[in-house]
Amino acid sequence: MRKEKHLVTILYEGKKYYWEHLGMLSLLEYREDWARKEKWYEDNGYLKDLIISKDGADGSINSQEVENEAKKRILEQYQ
Repeated sequence: MRKEKHLVTILYEGKKYYWEHLGMLSLLEYREDWARKEKWYEDNGYLKDLIISKDGADGSINSQEVENEAKKRILEQYQ
């Protein structure tokens, strides 16, 4: 099994989450690489533990949106 690198690992109440920030989706090579990585996460059973954040169309980052996505993804498993 090939090991995939990810940006951040979050440990919350003993459970690991993997965070990928997609910052250059406007570039074809970057999108293709992301599609390959996303498939790896899915094939290896990590997709449910994956938090994905993205830059805005203009390259900006909305920190509140990123925080909300992380909280939603992590806390939804405890409801």
